[in-house]
Amino acid sequence: MSVIYRSIITSKFRTENLLNFYNSIGDSEGKHTIYASFGRSERWAENETEPNFAPPYPDDSTPGISDMWSRMLGLVKIQQEMLRPVVPRDDWGDQRFSDPFTFHIGDIVVTNSAPYNRTEIGSGWFVYRCVDVPDVGSCSIKAITEKARCLAVGGSWTPSRQSLLPVGKSDVVDMKDGYLWEYMYMIPPDVAINECTNEHIIIPTPQELIANPIRWGYEHVLRWYPAKYDLIYRMRCNTMRFRAYIDSIYFQDASRIGNEGFRQMSVVLDPILRKASPNDKDVKATARNYLPAQLERHSGEMIYMENRQPIIRSRDQTEEFNLVFEF
Repeated sequence: MSVIYRSIITSKFRTENLLNFYNSIGDSEGKHTIYASFGRSERWAENETEPNFAPPYPDDSTPGISDMWSRMLGLVKIQQEMLRPVVPRDDWGDQRFSDPFTFHIGDIVVTNSAPYNRTEIGSGWFVYRCVDVPDVGSCSIKAITEKARCLAVGGSWTPSRQSLLPVGKSDVVDMKDGYLWEYMYMIPPDVAINECTNEHIIIPTPQELIANPIRWGYEHVLRWYPAKYDLIYRMRCNTMRFRAYIDSIYFQDASRIGNEGFRQMSVVLDPILRKASPNDKDVKATARNYLPAQLERHSGEMIYMENRQPIIRSRDQTEEFNLVFEF
């Protein structure tokens, strides 16, 4: 006799891990510093610049980590403010998608982000969650033709009717087209321009909402518990973007004319400063930039490794390092 069961790790657990990590970053005692590194000036092969060239997989072992450290050219600090919770971006009416006016229950949708979905000139981007869709449509389970039954057995219901642009700031926005929307928050214009990308939108942390709920348009949101700013949980966010800037001015030897570029990147937690004697006390690295010789090799914990095709640097070049972690 076999036992059939189904289980999941809940979104709340994943979000809690994300926030715990975010809150653990800092320079003070008991906090973690985090650095992005770049390295390996040696070529993978003579044909490494060809479009279809694939570098080797990173080696998550003691020798592999040692090799990453030995070829490192520089490290850049990732400040806590450069860690941002994100979710995939889906603009209402975006023609880059196959059906930009049809949505599913649970979809996160952005409006006021472009001329075709603008509702308030000068305001930020409005973020909604689709909470209900028209009854006419089809189920991912082909034998089922009713929406209620489709959803009850775990199917996905795709409506056959397109939505109208949601307009309003309440827990139920009803445009009388069969779709129901929940207004979540507003992304301020400066955050939308400087921090959102074509792929992801920013979600404010609870600390940001508590500090300034009006900035995030959160004064319009119905809260069952007035002191609870749980937007990130209700958005089911479990991804965080790491961002850092690698500026040539701090790594001049790796940016000279004729340099061979770099081919490896990593993320290191809590590297420590180089010791004059092995018995010296560990001192956590906290500065914004380091050369490998300034740190104890193999110190800290390497939590990410990447091998890639070469990036050739120039003397005035700055790379933007972006990494999306899923918790």
